[in-house]
Amino acid sequence: MKKQLDILVSGTGVAGPILAYWLHRAGHKVTVLEKDAQIRATGHSIDVREAAVDVIKLMGVEPAVKAKTTSEAGLAFVDANDSIRALFPSIDNDKGQSFTVEYEVLRGELVTIFFEASKDRPNVEYIFSESISSFDMDATSVNVDFTSGRAAHRYDLVIGADGLGSKTRKLAFDASTKDFLRPFDTFAAFFTMDENLLGNDNYCRWYNASGGRNVTLRPDPQGRTRANLCIINHNGPKGYERLSKAFAKGADGIRAILDEEFADAGWKSAAVLEGMHRASDVYGTELAQIRVPQLRKQRVALVGDAGYCPTPLTGMGTSLAIIGAYVLAGEILSNEDVDVALGRYQDVMLPYVRKVQNIPAFAPKIANGNYQWQIDLLLSVLSWVVYLRLTTVASWVGSWLPSGDKFQLPTYQWPAVKK
Repeated sequence: MKKQLDILVSGTGVAGPILAYWLHRAGHKVTVLEKDAQIRATGHSIDVREAAVDVIKLMGVEPAVKAKTTSEAGLAFVDANDSIRALFPSIDNDKGQSFTVEYEVLRGELVTIFFEASKDRPNVEYIFSESISSFDMDATSVNVDFTSGRAAHRYDLVIGADGLGSKTRKLAFDASTKDFLRPFDTFAAFFTMDENLLGNDNYCRWYNASGGRNVTLRPDPQGRTRANLCIINHNGPKGYERLSKAFAKGADGIRAILDEEFADAGWKSAAVLEGMHRASDVYGTELAQIRVPQLRKQRVALVGDAGYCPTPLTGMGTSLAIIGAYVLAGEILSNEDVDVALGRYQDVMLPYVRKVQNIPAFAPKIANGNYQWQIDLLLSVLSWVVYLRLTTVASWVGSWLPSGDKFQLPTYQWPAVKK
């Protein structure tokens, strides 16, 4: 009989609850830490793509996810006059990849579904308002100290599912986030407006203004509008430092820099800025990738954005987290030797991760031009793409979204579900 492992998971985003579910299925004891007082059931639209759809079907939560989709009809590229220049409808997951896919869902809804699927399982415990303070690791275990001062505990395995700024990664590799960061000179802010600025057709709108500015407005199931404002830095190191400092100040700093940057952006920008000042959920981030040379060190493993954030530019961050959590749990199920399981996890995931992350550094600047003629050229190209019926993005945009063969999800022999 296999030894029951005592496993600690840090983070209750997408990957953490999925790990809890599948590691429970594998027969192990799982403790999941969350630094906040509850799961963060907030956030904007995210996609479940490719093999990640197979995982949610295996979990039995696909109907629940489908019921919470945003019903976004697709993506419309518009000009300053609000004229639609190119329209890309949503497509089913098994028919390819486009800007909008079949399983488009608000992050908070998706995280809640995964949490509910795992929280009452035997040998699964969620601990809130708690996080890892430090740990000592060796070849067979990890001794963890906690920020609350609770007694230290030795685990057979620690899994970092704690996002792009992962503390687990920092402790395991003795390195800062910047050491593994691949920047794209891009900063994005997100917020929700009570007003419906999109009408009734449920199409997301994408608008470019000169200076590398982008306004994306998405429909909301509650009739609101979800805004995403991006600034692509075309002004070298000084421009990057200016944006980085503003975003580091939190919501107030983000509002101030967006007011300054988008004051003359045109289209619906004035209404969007007004809505931003009434919004209570303004947050922002630099869009960047995490590229670690390996996904494990001794008895510590990384999953999702902690190990391989691909940036929202790919539309694949959520899907990689779902797939990675499933594969790691599956390899632990299939291999009694934990070191072999972690090695297998890395061997299965890293080639696919690198493929997804294969975005040219200049890609955001092409899609968000500095000059109006560049924007006009992009809109003309997109119009031809639609005219030629190349409506699956992978047909023309190359590495912006994963293309080629779909990731083949490994088959694991899971024990029957225990309630």
